[in-house]
Amino acid sequence: MRQRPKGRGFLVSAIVHTMKQVAIAGSLGIDRAELVALCEAKRSSVLASLPFTAAEIANATSMHALVTLVDRYGGSICYIPKQASSKSVLATLIGLGNLVRLVSSFGPGNLQIPSKYAVVEALRPLIARKLRETGLSLGAIARRLGVHHKTVKRALTRKPA
Repeated sequence: MRQRPKGRGFLVSAIVHTMKQVAIAGSLGIDRAELVALCEAKRSSVLASLPFTAAEIANATSMHALVTLVDRYGGSICYIPKQASSKSVLATLIGLGNLVRLVSSFGPGNLQIPSKYAVVEALRPLIARKLRETGLSLGAIARRLGVHHKTVKRALTRKPA
């Protein structure tokens, strides 16, 4: 007879595993280009709501680079080279221009990239407001974001940062 895992550790590891496989945009129920465009349009409020390191990365580079880095390295350490080179893995991932700005802002060494969960939680109220503006109901927004309708209601009544 197969035994079931005990405790909440199993549930937490299943959620973390799922979050690792799903991109940020997918976790928020919109496509990547729409997410980046929305973040760029509301840049100041997005930067205020993001975790500190994520806001610093977005401020130094771009929202597209932040989303790409968090999707790839979220919750882990990323090495920033001493010299920005087109041969670097980061250059192929975020572009040489963004890598140059990242090196000049953070310097060479290890950079702790915020987890996808932290970034998704910070962006969820912004996305909920955007979806509400398009005329979706609370229930439809909740299903799209994968949260309870009370979470959506709370996000909509909270003042933006």
